Amino acid sequence: MTTAYTSLLGFALPVTGELSGTWGDVVNDSITQLVEDSVAGYATTSVASGDWTLTTTGSGAANQARMAILRPTGTPGTARSILAPNSSKAYIIDNQSDSSVTIKGVTGPTTGVTVAAGKQALVAWNGSDFVQVGASAGGSNTQVQYNSSGALAGSANLTFDGTTLTAAGFSGPLN
Repeated sequence: MTTAYTSLLGFALPVTGELSGTWGDVVNDSITQLVEDSVAGYATTSVASGDWTLTTTGSGAANQARMAILRPTGTPGTARSILAPNSSKAYIIDNQSDSSVTIKGVTGPTTGVTVAAGKQALVAWNGSDFVQVGASAGGSNTQVQYNSSGALAGSANLTFDGTTLTAAGFSGPLN
């Protein structure tokens, strides 16, 4: 029998007795290294000239889709997409390009998650699309964040610029 591979990440599944004298190479190259890539590895590609379709060379070979961290770079000057396999996987997107990138499924109509230039996001496939994991801050960068029925929000009526706290329409004592 020949080595089989897992369906999601393409790790080797050696058959008992199959790799006599060579199993160490398969374990090191097609299991151990690939596990490390999927937990802590990263792929970097410039998106200056177009969208990034992740490589998916399965069967124990290295590929971009297995990596834990995706780092788009470059100066496209326009929004780009990262096209990932439509399967169970989480990614950290570290957008080092000058434009927003949207990670979405490589097939089908998915809207995905948009990550602004210079920002990071943890995203995961939920069975039909990529979604952001964790809370997103509400409001703008000078608005004080607060909990609004379980979601982060911000208000232009309450701002802080690092020195001055401004509360529009404030009523009540300051002490």
